Amino acid sequence: MGGVGKTALAQAVYNNPEVQQTFKKKAWISVSYNLDIKLVMRKLIQSLREPLRLDVMTLEDISNILSSIIDGQRFFVVLDDTCEIIENQWNDLYETLSVGSPGSVVLITTQNQAFANRVGTFGPLVLNPLEREILWELLKNFVFGNMDISKEKRKNLEHIGKQISDKLPGLPLAAKIIGNLLRRKINEEIWRSFSRSEWWNISDDAKRQILPSIAIGYQHLDPCLRQCFAFCSVFPRNSLIDKDRLVQMWIAQNFIHHDSNDARKMEDKGREWFDKLVEMSFFQLAGDYNGYVIPNLMHDLAVIVSTDECFYLTDQSNEIPKGIRHLAVDTKELNVLQQIPEQNNIRSFFYFGFPHVNGMLSTINKILCNSKSIRVLDLSYLHMETKKPPKSIENLTHLRFLDLSSTGIEELSQSIVNDYHLQSLHIRQPKKTQLVKLPRGINKLINLRHLNADENTIAQISGIGQLVHLQELHEYRVGETEGNKITELKNLRELSGRLTIMDCENVRSKEEAEQAKLTDKKNLNSVALYWSRHYREPNIDMEILEGLKPYKGITELTIGFYRGRSFPGWMTDGNLLLNLQTIYLKACFTYNLQVLPPLGQLPSLKRLHLSNIIYVKKIDDCFYGTNQTAFPALTHFVCSGLGDCIGWTEPTGFSRFFPHLSTLEICANPFLREAPLHCFSASLKALKITDCPYLKSLAEYLHHLTSLSLLHVNRCKMSISLNTNALMLLENLRLDNCPELSIVGDLQSLTNLKRLEIKSCPKLISNSRHDIINKQKGESLEVNQAKGLRSLSDLTMDQSLLHNDYHLILGRLPSLRFLLCQGSEQGQFTMDQTLWFQELTSLQELTISHSKFTQLPSSLVDLPSLRKLTVNSCSYLQNRLRENDIPASLWELAIESYSDYQCENDIPASLWELAIESYSDYQFGNFGLARHGLVNYWSRIDAFQVRIDGRVIERPQTQSSAGTS
Repeated sequence: MGGVGKTALAQAVYNNPEVQQTFKKKAWISVSYNLDIKLVMRKLIQSLREPLRLDVMTLEDISNILSSIIDGQRFFVVLDDTCEIIENQWNDLYETLSVGSPGSVVLITTQNQAFANRVGTFGPLVLNPLEREILWELLKNFVFGNMDISKEKRKNLEHIGKQISDKLPGLPLAAKIIGNLLRRKINEEIWRSFSRSEWWNISDDAKRQILPSIAIGYQHLDPCLRQCFAFCSVFPRNSLIDKDRLVQMWIAQNFIHHDSNDARKMEDKGREWFDKLVEMSFFQLAGDYNGYVIPNLMHDLAVIVSTDECFYLTDQSNEIPKGIRHLAVDTKELNVLQQIPEQNNIRSFFYFGFPHVNGMLSTINKILCNSKSIRVLDLSYLHMETKKPPKSIENLTHLRFLDLSSTGIEELSQSIVNDYHLQSLHIRQPKKTQLVKLPRGINKLINLRHLNADENTIAQISGIGQLVHLQELHEYRVGETEGNKITELKNLRELSGRLTIMDCENVRSKEEAEQAKLTDKKNLNSVALYWSRHYREPNIDMEILEGLKPYKGITELTIGFYRGRSFPGWMTDGNLLLNLQTIYLKACFTYNLQVLPPLGQLPSLKRLHLSNIIYVKKIDDCFYGTNQTAFPALTHFVCSGLGDCIGWTEPTGFSRFFPHLSTLEICANPFLREAPLHCFSASLKALKITDCPYLKSLAEYLHHLTSLSLLHVNRCKMSISLNTNALMLLENLRLDNCPELSIVGDLQSLTNLKRLEIKSCPKLISNSRHDIINKQKGESLEVNQAKGLRSLSDLTMDQSLLHNDYHLILGRLPSLRFLLCQGSEQGQFTMDQTLWFQELTSLQELTISHSKFTQLPSSLVDLPSLRKLTVNSCSYLQNRLRENDIPASLWELAIESYSDYQCENDIPASLWELAIESYSDYQFGNFGLARHGLVNYWSRIDAFQVRIDGRVIERPQTQSSAGTS
């Protein structure tokens, strides 16, 4: 049943932080009723962010690509709203997904009980409609929430609301829709009209499937919203919808008008309308938040209310109704398209069929020749064999929206420049480097508002300044010739979002820079200015940057490869840049720039990233500004690559200093010796110090930072005493390559610690701590492990802990899931260490790397949760693995080695995968695997597979099976 919350529950699982952390590959696929297995695999590949050309590939090709992406990876895939078409081809999909690492998950939502029983590895979780009282409580929560309303009025409303609730079919989605609708109209008469609506008594069997509660929600939408939503019936069920792209279609169809009395842009108005529809649950976020989908019940409603204007043509469709305005085609059969009348008034044409069908392009070309009223044309699912769009497009004089993205086109025809009504042009291709050749005079498209193409394609446009209605220009490359100068930006006043200006060295003067009129572009929120690496006179760059002053309302500013001696005054004018929240200063290599600008006086600055400003000598009061509070809003500060900087001085004369700083990263500053860390003690939650070998302030002030939840210290040579009693709130601790660092206090006192990584810290355990450990050795193990780091889930340690009675230092770790032990010189585990391993009841993955262990802890066989064991470059251990050493719960055994791997013993029947990474050949004794030989082990376990150097070894035939085949 639709609307009971299957997708919502799957979303909660998919976006759970623990799931996000555990699985390397994640994908969410909304499965349409008309998708076959090939298209499902294509969607999976695209969801995994792989930019591959897939249109002309066979099912085998696509299956191989998907296999290569997930091979050996632990993945989490959601197939939402799966249907019987997928069921019929499930085995093909299952076989492809089976190359993933053991522990991978495929979570399926479906309304098909038989399908769920067939493919599930355990019984399906069935969601039933809510009971009446529970539904009523849910509805009340949606309606009233924290609303301030009199008791008497609420009582009267609840009486009517209960009547409405009793008519609902127990679906959370219905309660949400009606609840949001009632909340908007707190009026007894309106509520009574809802209760008496004719929709509750519909008799039409087709419409009976559409919940009256949903239809009532639609009925009470504004007419403009009803029109916009009904149009969406042309999209395939469960297809991913891009908000901005849909708004562009609404504008193209004239659903959204320009109003001289309304200062809002049409796009802003459309986004507000879309958000209202989301709020009313007519759209919902996709599982991975990468777009929107229309819930199935809502899609059914859209089809019913748009019957007279919209039609979705498939192989099973009946005759196309007369008067259809918006047509979607989803077929690979050319004869189906013959239903489309020669003379028609089609306003929208969408192709959602197979990308590569012989004759499809020419057939569509003929249809378009007879469809001269088209305003919206989307051919993005169709592969263009000719590398050019259909010639008939030049006759579509009313065309306003054209999508040719992902079609493989290499150039646009010259006639496109005559489509002067065109507002939106999408020609971005799958490969980022694929250039689409543009015709001369493309700048004659004076009504163009949206151009979706890669930067190299856009860079071809000479005279782009004539496209005065253009809304986005993510990157503009300044040239020296006419038509490519900075002055082309002058009339592009409607640019919004982010603007990146490259090659600023081609701007000749401050006056020329000012002609770009960046101060007039009120819709920009982010501006990035980049110079090339070519050197020239610093004073010129200073003047140019002065002339490129952006609009005062921007929230983000980036400056890269700047060569000036200083920064202009507008950058630090708190009265001008009131809304500026983020600044990136990158790669300012000039020797003349030795002082940072006074950014501390910007009132709204929250994030500041300084990187590779290599000649700055000191961070001091000049950087803090002249106000009483320095950096009043800053929460994140990253300071990296200040090569010559030797000091970050303490402030003088300020009443407050970085009062809200929560994250500080100081990286790759080899000469930095001091930083005012103690000034951040009240607010600092995360501190990362990397490649600052002589930062003595860390040693002096670390104990002041009592609010830290994250501490990373890497490659620091100073003598540091880490007092655990002062860092009780730590959740994440990483200490790496700190030869003089030691811990003072009890590590087990860090009761909130979840992640711990300690490597190359030979003096980690102080002498006083050694005395305590020696006393503990005389006590029972149960007493020593009484406390333990009970919240720790992820532990990495080398000889810094392994050679220091780690079982006593760490104590009991009941929540530990991932453990990496590396670099140990120890040959065997002691009895106490073996007993310590026995207590790791939650451990799922164990890696032993570059160590001299000759055997595993004997207690490992009793661990109930261990799923993966990796042995990396442990020559003494890898050839001595015994079946009795490996727990029966293990799914995957990975051997990574530069030497020969020889296994002369059997392995447990629970094992699903044996993965071997090596440069040598392999010998596998009793279970009979040579590198190119047979695997008798396969005859015992159907699911077992072997990967060698990342390649899955094909299952060989046994003699018996070969004889019968």
